[in-house]
Amino acid sequence: MKFIIAITTTVFSSIVCASADMSVYFNQLESESYTDPYRKITRPGQDLEKVIIESILEAKTSIDVAVQELRLPRIAKALAVKALKDDVKIRVVLENSYNNTLLTMGDENEDDVNQHEASRFVDLFAFIDMDNDNRIEPAEMAERDAVHILHLNNIPIKDDTHDGSMGSSLMHHKFLVIDGETLIVSTANFTLSGIHGDFTNPNSRGNANSLVKIKSKQLAKSYQEEFELMWGSVKAARIPKFGHQKPYRGPKTSKVSSSSVSTQFSPTSRTLSWRKSVNGLIGKTLKSAKEEVLLALFVFSEQRLSDVLQEKFEESTRFRLGVLVEPKFAYRHYSELLDMWGIGMLDSNCQYEAYNNPWALPHYDVGAPIMPSGDFLHHKFAVIDRETVIVGSQNWSDSANHQNDENILVIKDKKIAEAYAQEFERLERKSRKGPPKSLLKRVQGMEEACFSYL
Repeated sequence: MKFIIAITTTVFSSIVCASADMSVYFNQLESESYTDPYRKITRPGQDLEKVIIESILEAKTSIDVAVQELRLPRIAKALAVKALKDDVKIRVVLENSYNNTLLTMGDENEDDVNQHEASRFVDLFAFIDMDNDNRIEPAEMAERDAVHILHLNNIPIKDDTHDGSMGSSLMHHKFLVIDGETLIVSTANFTLSGIHGDFTNPNSRGNANSLVKIKSKQLAKSYQEEFELMWGSVKAARIPKFGHQKPYRGPKTSKVSSSSVSTQFSPTSRTLSWRKSVNGLIGKTLKSAKEEVLLALFVFSEQRLSDVLQEKFEESTRFRLGVLVEPKFAYRHYSELLDMWGIGMLDSNCQYEAYNNPWALPHYDVGAPIMPSGDFLHHKFAVIDRETVIVGSQNWSDSANHQNDENILVIKDKKIAEAYAQEFERLERKSRKGPPKSLLKRVQGMEEACFSYL
């Protein structure tokens, strides 16, 4: 049985800034507001889901979606509408861990489900249980379970086990290619918590994320090639390829109106020079900075990128380095914030991180944002001299660089850069700078515990 519900939207969403063929949106933008379509909460920000749906409804021939997790039913219904009413070719690639419905999630061994996954299940159950009777009915699944809606409407789905493996390290992409000419790249997973906010937490406003929409056949072609590799539709090999089964491809640069946009995909084999990797491209771009680098990162654990920033910071007392890292990861032994503060922290095995390099000249004007309850700083962006932006799915970590399916954009456009700089400054206004006392106490405690036998 095929089940679809018509989607109505008002075209078009407000744009925070744009060049001729490129626009960017932020789900926590203070200057705009929208009403969350599920919780009916009016809150600051731009509705990233609406931007995605409007783009889907504009499609004429094809839509390819590669996203780690898809739980927003309005997106699933929009895809179904285009497939069934307009005969648009739809294909979806998910991370295998999230290629499930609520009911198949419930089949997992409870002993194998960690606290985070358990809370996700509870939140999704509450979202789908529309009449709050603690039971899930078929009609509720057809209305609210996004993966189930795709199945009901025969939308083909593949994941990173379709290459015959147990799955790549992580299929972490968040992009759409529409009609081979429109590209959407986001840092947000297509979930309530990724865009709008946790369903059971009225104080949640969604993880801080952005979305870039670009009209460029050349750039869309690069992402289309990445998708075809994962789908298994490359003529030379009809087998899906994920992770290191994909061939290495270096950065490619496209002109978008008067702007320049480069892109590259991970993972990169450790047999190749680090400079050829996505993190290598990030490092090269950071080295070009003359006056300022602003970073808002979910995770920052790539030592070589910290070393690049140290060189820039020590070159001039006038160089501005602003760094904000998600609090959940900011104070861990592998966080490069600790290096910037001149701190070395032992891990649970009483070992320092490999190549650990606490700065001799500490920089204390960096730290972590204060986020709404339940929300994360999920950005992965850098702004260089307010002229260039680095953004994409890739976290600034070794595992993202060498294991995951990831993408990055390097956008040279002053308007786009200024928009991201303003987002950084919004986050910075409510942030904690420097090492907290609790961290210093933990560092001291680890040292005492590890060296007590001496």
